[in-house]
Amino acid sequence: MYFLCVSDFTAFLMKDGGSDRQAQILNAGTAKYQPNLLQRRSVIARQHGVCATPGCHHTHLEIHHSIWWSLGGPTDLDLLVGLCTRCHHLLHRGRLNITGNAVDGFTFTTKAGRTLRRRRRRSNYRQAA
Repeated sequence: MYFLCVSDFTAFLMKDGGSDRQAQILNAGTAKYQPNLLQRRSVIARQHGVCATPGCHHTHLEIHHSIWWSLGGPTDLDLLVGLCTRCHHLLHRGRLNITGNAVDGFTFTTKAGRTLRRRRRRSNYRQAA
């Protein structure tokens, strides 16, 4: 996924007052369910456009709250994760679980509690000898 930009760069994160806190525009708390466009772009950029689930390489992402909004989870950048449609459905069906945040890292587990680990991507071609 590419974004058309008329400047030399697009700022995703803004520092406020030199601190390491994110600008409020990227953290909406519980007042708003849907992530705004800047939050969506930031999550996609953070994940390099690829689903966050270990071993999944799909690029069409839906934004999910790692702490479900219906359970009081805020719409804050560090608690949003990009998942492909398949992984997002697995999560909502209870076959996949996510804990953690973007700063410390997300942990993915199966329904049985087995941790999913990121695997090295296999090459689709053979190198000539």
